[in-house]
Amino acid sequence: MAILASSTQANKRFEAVLFDWMLTLAHYSTLEDHLALALVRLGREASSDRVADLADRLRASAKIPRVLEASAVEDTSQAAHHHSEHLLYSEAGIDKELADSLYSFLGTPAFHPLYPDVARTLERLRKGGLHVGVVSDIHTDLRQHAEAFGIAANIDAWSLSWEQGIQKPDLGMFQTAIDQLSCDPARTVMVGDRGVVDGAAVALGVTCLILPEIDRTRTPLPDRGLATVLDLVGVA
Repeated sequence: MAILASSTQANKRFEAVLFDWMLTLAHYSTLEDHLALALVRLGREASSDRVADLADRLRASAKIPRVLEASAVEDTSQAAHHHSEHLLYSEAGIDKELADSLYSFLGTPAFHPLYPDVARTLERLRKGGLHVGVVSDIHTDLRQHAEAFGIAANIDAWSLSWEQGIQKPDLGMFQTAIDQLSCDPARTVMVGDRGVVDGAAVALGVTCLILPEIDRTRTPLPDRGLATVLDLVGVA
């Protein structure tokens, strides 16, 4: 079930919707699938045991204090992201060739396909007269993804962390999109998948819709449940 948080009345007329990107509009595969792809690309063994061992090492590496410190700000710049991810790989004992293979998938449209209900949701919002923005902690230019997926015409504003030098829950991330859209925060919805991070927009008077965790192993990709957004803003 989606979680709704609002600092204002629920019956207002909305004029804008802000979306997180990863795991809200676009998919992010499991670590195991990511490893298997990277190994296969190199022509290496990708048995379940091999993948499981590497996944365990990476998850252990992610808990190392200096890796945690780097990952906390990794989306503030492209350089910070590259450093953080390669530090993660290094601490896990991943060799450079495999590390480069793993990293090459990140931030590419093919590795992060849209959920099936995204395009039609954005189109309905546009036809309903609402403005749309993307507010994402990311290290790559998502405008290129939107162009590749054919949804760019239905997105009016972009607040990307690597361009801003900050990350959510910094309120500046949301304010940037609000300013670009010239919309009233009290008539704006923020849709995301992380309560603490995406839900921070409530402090600006924005209504926040937090989507439930999705099963990342399901194939084909399921709808993300974005019909809830249309119901909330009153778009048929």
